[in-house]
Amino acid sequence: MFTAHCSLRVRGPQSAGHGLAWSYLLLLVTTFLAACALRPRPVTIVADGERRTLHTEAQTVRQLLQEADITLGDLDVVQPDLWEEIRPGMVITVTRVEEHLEV
Repeated sequence: MFTAHCSLRVRGPQSAGHGLAWSYLLLLVTTFLAACALRPRPVTIVADGERRTLHTEAQTVRQLLQEADITLGDLDVVQPDLWEEIRPGMVITVTRVEEHLEV
């Protein structure tokens, strides 16, 4: 799922009156949306007893955690899921899980 947090008003070649080729228009729109997607967004990470807010261009929770140098253990739980798309204002929580065996 791709979400752009920008607005763009596109007028077709008929209304623009300039005969702009649709392939060129598509290139412009694609470039615009890519630039919007890469705009740094504020995100809060709660992990290891700390709460920190940072601005990121990461696209997914997994990428954000890598960018923040947060290493996950095999049993750790992350909310929202690692493949979720980053949204401005999102709070990501890492819950550390340890397994202890008693003999």
